Amino acid sequence: MDTDDVGSSSPQDQSSGKEVGRRPPFTRSHTIQRTGGKFHLLLAVTGSVAVIKLDELIKKLHESCPPNKLIIKVAATKSALTLLDTQDFEIDEIIYDDRDEWSMWRNRGDVVLHIELRKWADAMLIAPLDANSLAKIAVGICDNLVTSIVRAWDPRKPLYFAPAMNTMMWENPLTFQHRNTLKDLLRYKEIPPMEKELMCGDTGMGAMASTQMIATILATVVRNRFAVYTPKFWTRRMWIFGYGSLLWNPNFQFEKKVPGVVKGYARRFWQLSPDHRGTPTKPGRTVTLVPDENSVCWGLAFKIAAEHVVATKKYLDFREKAGYSVGEK
Repeated sequence: MDTDDVGSSSPQDQSSGKEVGRRPPFTRSHTIQRTGGKFHLLLAVTGSVAVIKLDELIKKLHESCPPNKLIIKVAATKSALTLLDTQDFEIDEIIYDDRDEWSMWRNRGDVVLHIELRKWADAMLIAPLDANSLAKIAVGICDNLVTSIVRAWDPRKPLYFAPAMNTMMWENPLTFQHRNTLKDLLRYKEIPPMEKELMCGDTGMGAMASTQMIATILATVVRNRFAVYTPKFWTRRMWIFGYGSLLWNPNFQFEKKVPGVVKGYARRFWQLSPDHRGTPTKPGRTVTLVPDENSVCWGLAFKIAAEHVVATKKYLDFREKAGYSVGEK
């Protein structure tokens, strides 16, 4: 389901009585302030039926991140709010919408909401991202709060997007083109959809990635922000659980390579190059792991000598942007 079109009715016209549609627009007295020692995540939702998982996604994000480190604000399109109004759950986080964009500004010097939210956020996640909003972002249209935030986004900050749409929409050549624009030109990071039975009854690719997968990926970003690296870490050996693509780098140094298994995790593949196999400098299909208590994942464990740890970590940060995690042992 994909409903974010210009003609969508605003949720304040609905009679559901839910808090999202009932709240008066914020005024110029509303302030947006950062909090010290916290990671500020701006979560945008658009008009895919997957938005009904918003409550679950927020809970997973808080559960997966370090305790008391994550603050979330939500920006929603009109159609996302209409879908949310069909749900019984209540969202504690502030949900901004198009009405706030204009009610908060009256004169020069007043808050411009899409700019203030961009300044406030350390990272942005769009989940779900419907086909219409994807197309708008790809061609630079910014006719609502969410697309205006994206158009004004600071490229130094990470932006993740999780597409969700009907299979035929997903397989449309324009969707492929728009996704590539976001990934290759704008350097945003895609959290790919999965194949399952969709809300419309069809079975195929296009369902939003699981909330656990999305939360796991974002939690890595949050943990990295608060990680404490000491000189001791870089003087110790390190094990990397990976795959044969690591060997494409002729300078990749390791002491030992052994088959390994990780229980409680499942593989998730990422396509980072039009070439399925990729190249040493532009990887193709790479893999990350997501928690799944019933899964078992086989791979290769590489033992890295202490003198090569720093260089290997730098290489992986470049090579495996989709999310290999590096830990000490």
